[in-house]
Amino acid sequence: MYANIKDNALLLVPNAILCEVWVSTNKDDRQSSIKLKLEQILKIEDYTDDVAKILNEKSHFFCLNVERLWKNCSRNINLFKRKHRTWLEGNLSLPSGIIQLSKEPEHDIQPGTSNIKRGRPKIHFKEASQKTKIRRVESLVLEHSAEELCFAAERSLKLNCAPHQKTKKILNRQETLALVYDLNLSVKKYNVLRSVVNALHKNCFPSYRALLEKKNEYMPSKITVTEISAEVDLQELLQKKVDSILKLPDLNSNFFCNQIKL
Repeated sequence: MYANIKDNALLLVPNAILCEVWVSTNKDDRQSSIKLKLEQILKIEDYTDDVAKILNEKSHFFCLNVERLWKNCSRNINLFKRKHRTWLEGNLSLPSGIIQLSKEPEHDIQPGTSNIKRGRPKIHFKEASQKTKIRRVESLVLEHSAEELCFAAERSLKLNCAPHQKTKKILNRQETLALVYDLNLSVKKYNVLRSVVNALHKNCFPSYRALLEKKNEYMPSKITVTEISAEVDLQELLQKKVDSILKLPDLNSNFFCNQIKL
C-alpha cells in the first residue's frame, strides 16, 4: 500500500487515547486533531509527503470508524464504552518506517564524531513552509480559545517590541492647541477626547489647563476691552504671531528669517 515504506514492523497507538480526542473535539476538527495526536505520540514534526499521506489516511478512516460505532450507540459515551470495550483495548497500527521518513538522510560522519547530533535540525518558524507552520500551531488552535490566542499574541508583541520603543510620541501643547482650533472643540469635547485617547496611550494629550497656559503665550499682554470695541498693540500682536510661526517644529526658521522683514 505504501511503496516508500519498506519497514514491515508496526507502530501501535491505543484506540482509547485517540477516541478520547475524537469525543472531546468539534466535528469539523476531529480528523486534524487525530492527526496531531499521532504526531505527538510518534514525536514527529517535519516529515515527507509520504508520511503526511499515511497520517491523513489513518486519521480519516479512524474518524469514519468511530463515527459509525458512535451512531450505533445513540451517541451515548457510557454505552459506547461498554459495547465496544474490546475495540477500545485495541490499537491503531502504523508502519514504523514513517519515523525514518520523518528525517532527512544523515550527513557523512567522520569516525570519532559520534557525539554530533544527527538528523534534521529544527527549522526556524519564520523560515518554515506554510504546511509546517500550520502543523506547529495546530495544538495551540485546538487547545485554546480565540480570545486566549488573541491576548497571547498581543502580549507577545508588547514584550518583543518593548525594547525597541525608546521614545513614545505624544502631542505637545502647541500641536494640541492647533488641533483644538482646527476641530473647533469645546472644553467638554476636548476633555472627552483626551480621556479616551489617554486611556489607550498614556499622557498623549495634555490637560486643558496646560493648553490655556500655552494659549496665553500667544496672546498680547495689553488688551483694552470696552462694551463696543477691543484694542491691542499692533507691534506686540505681530511679534507674537511671528514668534509662534518660528516655533513650529518642522519649520526652516532660516528660510523664513530671510523672507520676513520686520
